[in-house]
Amino acid sequence: MQIKTKEAVAPKTRTVELTQVDNVNFKIATESGFDIYTDEAVDNRGGGTAPRPLETVTAALAACQSVQIVRVADAMRFKMEGLDVICSTTTGRIPGMDGNDPVMRFGAATMEVSLDTDEPENRIARLKALAVDRCPISQLFEDAGVNIEMTWVVSPLKS
Repeated sequence: MQIKTKEAVAPKTRTVELTQVDNVNFKIATESGFDIYTDEAVDNRGGGTAPRPLETVTAALAACQSVQIVRVADAMRFKMEGLDVICSTTTGRIPGMDGNDPVMRFGAATMEVSLDTDEPENRIARLKALAVDRCPISQLFEDAGVNIEMTWVVSPLKS
């Protein structure tokens, strides 16, 4: 079987426009026509009206990884159902620049990926490796030195 290679894709720039709604509540307009709102908790100068920015990063990590799992599975003609992901990120404080107050940084991430399939173990392993390699947000965490601890829960298809 001949493997079809993909054409090189030029770099793509994505731009959003952020507008302050109130205090630390922001509206972010995406170029695809969607609005995303973020806010902080009431005890952190916010109104508690929208997800916190760090929650949206965690959600983006889970969503990006899930998109890659589905795309790789499709390309492999890998039969699966019931994809669910539980993603957690942990932040902590490290010393700031020049001895300033500590600053918050991501320090850890975990992801539990659950899916149903009857595919053999070697194909499941290939799906895992390719999907992780292709997720730009996972790679962003890894490049920053934050290892994502991934757990895969694979169950038989429920035909």
